[in-house]
Amino acid sequence: MNTDLPSSYTRKDVLVTAIWWGLFCGLGDGLVQRFRQSLVWQDQIRAALVINVLLFAALAGVIIIVNWRSVVTRGQMVRITLAFAFLAFQTCLPTLLPKFIFHAHLLTSLVAASIAAGLLYLYGRRFIRFFLWSLPLLTILALWCIFIMPFQRSRSETRALSQLPVSQPGAPNVLLIVVDTLRADHLSVYGYARPTSPNLDRLAGNGLLFKNAVSASSWTLPSHGSILTGLYPHHHGAQAEDNLGTGFRTLGEALAADGYRTAAFSANETFSRRRGFGRGFIHFEDDFQNLPSMSRETIFGFRLEETLSRLHLLADKPGRLRAEQISRSALHWIDASHVPFFVVLNYCDVHDPYLPPDPYLHRYTKVRRPNKWFSEQWQSFEHLTQEEIVAEMDAYDGAINYVDDNIANLLTELQHRGIEKNTLVVITSDHGEGFADHGLMNHGNSLYRELTHVPLIVWGAGRIPEGRVVAEPISLTSLPATVLDLVGSKQSLPGISLTPFWSGAPVPAMGTPRSELAQLKWNPRYPNYYGPMQSLTSSEWHYISGGKTGELLFRCCGLDPDMNNLADTAEGRKACEQFRREIQLPSAETNRASQTRSGPENGLIPRL
Repeated sequence: MNTDLPSSYTRKDVLVTAIWWGLFCGLGDGLVQRFRQSLVWQDQIRAALVINVLLFAALAGVIIIVNWRSVVTRGQMVRITLAFAFLAFQTCLPTLLPKFIFHAHLLTSLVAASIAAGLLYLYGRRFIRFFLWSLPLLTILALWCIFIMPFQRSRSETRALSQLPVSQPGAPNVLLIVVDTLRADHLSVYGYARPTSPNLDRLAGNGLLFKNAVSASSWTLPSHGSILTGLYPHHHGAQAEDNLGTGFRTLGEALAADGYRTAAFSANETFSRRRGFGRGFIHFEDDFQNLPSMSRETIFGFRLEETLSRLHLLADKPGRLRAEQISRSALHWIDASHVPFFVVLNYCDVHDPYLPPDPYLHRYTKVRRPNKWFSEQWQSFEHLTQEEIVAEMDAYDGAINYVDDNIANLLTELQHRGIEKNTLVVITSDHGEGFADHGLMNHGNSLYRELTHVPLIVWGAGRIPEGRVVAEPISLTSLPATVLDLVGSKQSLPGISLTPFWSGAPVPAMGTPRSELAQLKWNPRYPNYYGPMQSLTSSEWHYISGGKTGELLFRCCGLDPDMNNLADTAEGRKACEQFRREIQLPSAETNRASQTRSGPENGLIPRL
């Protein structure tokens, strides 16, 4: 009798098989990201190992519980092996096989899993012994990826900090807060009827308020690229599926060259290292901060979230980081050293779904659940009734109150540490949000003013005049040059500094702020589905061209801009002709970029 072919298997055999395939699946999932040249593959392999081992172990637990009163037969063990192996091979084969072969990965995964199940059928106990023999090796590899790789990255951060040049005496800290998806006209400091931003109102009263700041685009990726480089999206390249380009310097790299330690803390997965934004930051916390966010980085976790989203079974984005968590992480990092810092925070609480904690969620509405559900599908906004749109906007305003209070708490913590007065604070947004103002919800679909008009408040004790208001339209592409000017940096970046607006120096020709939006095949109802779009914002007009809508012209830029398209009026046609010529001209930022594009990158900053 062949003892290597048992008629039944133990619960331990099931668990060992599951963990072995879970480790194999995790390593395969992570190595696929390495094959794809992901910028965060080390974090992804760590996430894949943790999540997939937990998933496979949970499946094994279900099998054991179901078969608790009976043995696991040979036939059952073959089927268990087939299932686990099929799931494991599904993590890597879809990437390694040509995409044009329809469902080839399913067939190949099934064949590979059948071979594994056949080996168990033929060799029985020997196959289980192979699992037991190789399990320690896989475990060591997993532990290396989970613990040693993050430790090595921490060591590289420490090394990078030690190699920074000495900063100038008295160099101010720089805190750049990007409140994701915050439209300016929903802040009380910009004339909104609701008291949504009492703390920002006070900060603006003690500092500088730009009444007509214009974002470079209407969604996160291109706008953040412009905020950190001083370039418009057509130049830095992060417009659709492309990452931030590498042929130019970022604000983080420039300040690191001045001796600043640099860090970013992001609640938006688009402003992340995977999209190229890690360049210039010694430390960057984006995804991978908790199990749900780690799960989203794995193949099975992503598919599960996508399925639950389509079925409207999710109330919020799994693993979403709140403003207080982002602030807590930033303060912990700030406390680690006395070297001047440049910190970028991305608060995503104003982004849909608008779910601030109570009492903020129901501050302006009595609707028990203002948000119907969380969905990654753009179509989920199309069938909202007017009452539901109002409820969404009420929750949005409550989220603004929540972020406003958290910004005040953060500045209070800096004051307790005695560093607030030597910190330059810049508060802005990457884009606004639509609430059917022009028949559209959300953002990234057009360039209407509610999507491009963003807040900009600058505060710094002794560096920024109190109570100053700048009414002229300005572009957020001016932020990097302005920050470098304010800290007295010798570095240069594209864009024109805004300091002449309050320093008494002659104000240079700024050029008309423009916004750009690439063609994005997200939804046929969106104007930019049919082509790229551009807009220009002057003190009198807001001009939009491209996409499905063609040329649009609106009055601008008072508290109550005209919602009527004036492009076909006599006055409008004359203005459109001028804007048409202007939009063909290269921007001042693009011209200056040619002078800095070939500048050396800061070799001290690790690519995290």
